[in-house]
Amino acid sequence: MQKGQLSLIVIVGLFLIITASLILFLNSPSNRQMIIPEQFRPVQTNIESCLDNTLEKAIIILGVQGGYIEVPADVESVTVRTVHIPFWYKPETKQTVQREAIENHISDYMRINAGACVDKLDLPGFTATRRSHPDVKVTIANERVIAQVGMPITVKSGDATLQMDEFGAKSELRVGAAIEQANSIVDQIAIDKSSINIMPILESPTQDVIYNATGRDKVIAMRDDSPRGTFVFAFAVRLGEPQGNREPIIERVAPILLDTGVSRTVKINANDPEGSRLSYDIISDFCSIDGNGMLTCLCEEPGVYHPTIRVADEQGGITYTTIEVIAR
Repeated sequence: MQKGQLSLIVIVGLFLIITASLILFLNSPSNRQMIIPEQFRPVQTNIESCLDNTLEKAIIILGVQGGYIEVPADVESVTVRTVHIPFWYKPETKQTVQREAIENHISDYMRINAGACVDKLDLPGFTATRRSHPDVKVTIANERVIAQVGMPITVKSGDATLQMDEFGAKSELRVGAAIEQANSIVDQIAIDKSSINIMPILESPTQDVIYNATGRDKVIAMRDDSPRGTFVFAFAVRLGEPQGNREPIIERVAPILLDTGVSRTVKINANDPEGSRLSYDIISDFCSIDGNGMLTCLCEEPGVYHPTIRVADEQGGITYTTIEVIAR
């Protein structure tokens, strides 16, 4: 065999190897971008809409349960009605919740429930069957949650058949931002251990902190209202016994009803166990409070709002409470 022929054979062989490798690469699940024929796009749209709803349901469940779809039996929690809200902080322990752990919880929920989006497909002229169990990868960003769903199915419409393998789901609820803020609140609590000072932590005007207290056990529920939807992230903390000074006590405030564009003033009643002078502050864009606890609210738009009131004594004891303002 001559040198020229040998070189040609080597070149052809290399070309075939490179071509085969490229075909395998382009057809791997991570790189394949399947083009769905127009006839079958309603199936893709229907399934992905269902997956969006499934993803959002998972997010809502874990939001009110402090990052868990199901709170483990060995995790201490506060029960509010039928909801178990886990402790993120106790004097002897502090928990920092990582995004990866919550991503895994959502992925597990999606793996169990995504198949129903195929099994319950109700589109005239189409049938769909699953070829294997779903595989899900969830990614949480500050402004959205994205799920990649590997779910091979066979779709039939008349004489036409299509194999579909990959689907996507997304939610615009700000889970990542809530996780970061919750961790910041826990860090702040860990500094003092016997009181909560969340005032410096709140940054977004769309975020409310609903604060309820029963003894030393507190439930903090951060609610994010935005055009994307409402997301609530709740967790519990147990404070240590105060050293000497006790926190002020705020009496329960009934929901405040007011007409849009008309101000209303109510008295916030609070007292200090040691009898010291109290100061008042509020986290709100539409309510103000004076040094005597007189709260005035004026809302330009109808809605339900939850401003948070801060009462402090002269020794540094602080108590928060969240009230409900209903503008009609």
